[in-house]
Amino acid sequence: MSRNLWASVLAVATLVTVSFIISCGSSSTDSPAPGRAVKGPIVGGAVAVFDFSSGAQGALLETATTGADGRFSLQNTYSFPIQITITGGVFIDEATGAQTDMGNQSIMALFPYGVGKDESPAVTLLTHAAAVDALTRIANGQDPVAAMERANAQLSFEMGLNGADITKTIPFDLTNPEEGATPGAAADYAAALAALSWYGMENGLSPMDLVALAECIGKDLADEILDGQSFGEGCQGGYDPKTAVDNREANADRFLDSPQNKSGVGAGDVSLDDGVGGGGGGGGGGKKPPVAPGPNAFGFTNLTGQALNTPVTEGGATLTGMSKPGTISIAGDASCQYSLDGGATWTAAAGTIAANGTFDVRVTSANAASTAVSCMVTVNAVSATWTVTTGSSVPAQFTFTDVIDAPLNTPYTSNTVTLTGMTLPSTATLVGAGCTMSVDGGGYGAGPTAILANGTITVKV
Repeated sequence: MSRNLWASVLAVATLVTVSFIISCGSSSTDSPAPGRAVKGPIVGGAVAVFDFSSGAQGALLETATTGADGRFSLQNTYSFPIQITITGGVFIDEATGAQTDMGNQSIMALFPYGVGKDESPAVTLLTHAAAVDALTRIANGQDPVAAMERANAQLSFEMGLNGADITKTIPFDLTNPEEGATPGAAADYAAALAALSWYGMENGLSPMDLVALAECIGKDLADEILDGQSFGEGCQGGYDPKTAVDNREANADRFLDSPQNKSGVGAGDVSLDDGVGGGGGGGGGGKKPPVAPGPNAFGFTNLTGQALNTPVTEGGATLTGMSKPGTISIAGDASCQYSLDGGATWTAAAGTIAANGTFDVRVTSANAASTAVSCMVTVNAVSATWTVTTGSSVPAQFTFTDVIDAPLNTPYTSNTVTLTGMTLPSTATLVGAGCTMSVDGGGYGAGPTAILANGTITVKV
């Protein structure tokens, strides 16, 4: 990956704390193939492998140090989720050729199914961005396994890598003439990283800025739309992840045509066009976005004006676009539950839903007026949120018609006021000596008196 990128990543301590997929597995002493930390290659970086079987960073499993070409070796293979973190070290930025010391900063890669003995783990800026993508999805209620798989696949396609596994493909060092780089997935991966480095150089971004840019790319892609926003929230710092991704091929070509490229791989040997987002330099390479496991997008009808502290049900959501059963989970208010296929069993626990099955959702409305509660349902990696908002017991401003120059000691009855803007009952309170009121056509009294939503009030004095 671009050294600028790596510098950025490493320059920001591990920005993400990853909750990984819980799966069963074991470790063995059959050493996997050598891995590599690339930004250009990170030399002298501290490698740490952590257990993520519990869904959170667990025990330190082993450590290593990256060599002169950024490579490292693990002593074990892992069939359960792990995180590999690279801290510190020195790298040469691809675009500028500047040597950069990472200090005590870190980058990481997330492996939901571990690393096998025949697999070489890669830790790059793209794996870091994918981790941010997955973590954002998980924070928004998506299933962790589906979120990780989708994030890795989408980063690959958005960067024009045609589905190459960014965590198990080792990119070449295109600045090293002794590397022996040849056209293919490893060269494309290296060019994608160099493209981000070149983008940073041309836009005056420091290594720290590039880390933030990578974070923005990951967060932006988490909602499946590369538009500079993540679930409606813009990227902090004013970075432009869409332009950085869309211009990847043009920037890769500029690097490959520059003296910094010493690999022998030229611009004509690399294609980074037509990723999921497409855009910059795309030329009809025929690449297709990764196919999500379904379902198609689904949604709910949000409800307003609901009674307080009352169970509310949204029924009959029917899924489409699934070829096999999938996972379903629900998050949000503590009272959120779902039931499957019209059944009578309600649960908040994750489960399995039939291909193109149906489900209902229920939640208990808030115990305060004008207050919303929400439930997010996730099927595989597709989510939708349902919001239920309680009504208001406060009417719009109302007035009575004043009587001017009234005779002394004479009873008067006001005009009848019909309240508006209420969806919940309330209480009418009267202040004033000798005053009585009739609420909703009832008898006169001093109150306080319960009043229906949008009821009527008449006053006597």
